Amino acid sequence: MEYKVHFSLTIHSVDGSKAVFFGKEMLLPFVPFLGLQLREELGPSEPVKSVTWSPLDQKFFCHIDSYEVEVSDGYNVDLAFLIIQAKANGWQGDGRIHTVGSY
Repeated sequence: MEYKVHFSLTIHSVDGSKAVFFGKEMLLPFVPFLGLQLREELGPSEPVKSVTWSPLDQKFFCHIDSYEVEVSDGYNVDLAFLIIQAKANGWQGDGRIHTVGSY
């Protein structure tokens, strides 16, 4: 049996003021679970943070968060690099950086 899954990916800036949003549709041979990582071309994804089932859509919805990294040696993993990496791994979206509003 295969399970339809929609994965959403949010890439956050270090300070949380910006974010980029992507999606990916997959068929899995098992029910997705919290902590699941996708083995992608450029390495594993961050772990799945939420899993929901939609009876209306007859599929699972899973969410993954990823974050920019600032390293003291000056080698930073910034939003631009993470956007390129996500697209290379088949994530779909326009790659626009959005300003996140405060609540």
